[in-house]
Amino acid sequence: MGEAFAQCVAAWGVAEKLGMHDFMDHIVDKLERHIEPELLPVLIFATQIYEAGDAAAVLLSQERLKDYLATYIAENWWVFLADDHLSGGFIERIQRLPELERDIYARRMAALNERLDVEEDDGSGDGDMDVR
Repeated sequence: MGEAFAQCVAAWGVAEKLGMHDFMDHIVDKLERHIEPELLPVLIFATQIYEAGDAAAVLLSQERLKDYLATYIAENWWVFLADDHLSGGFIERIQRLPELERDIYARRMAALNERLDVEEDDGSGDGDMDVR
């Protein structure tokens, strides 16, 4: 999986430079459906994508890639923070890239709201706290 992710990252760079928009879409499709990457390579790739994100015309494939990366990081939020080897670099990158931070928080908020809704439906979040 690590090698497949690295190949997608390399292919993305080439496709972006050459304006191969269909190929960029194909790469995002492959990432979304077939690849379960490791945490650090995703963080590094997200940093590269978000640092280069000042293009005047953002393509749908670029937005899809950002969505994929931000969602993956949001889903693994606590893993990033709990890992002593990842947390320092993770926090530094998030602080340096406010667009990435915003996108991650948006996905985290959606997931947390969904979780709260499920807990309320189950009756476990009914607000009746025993305070003795």
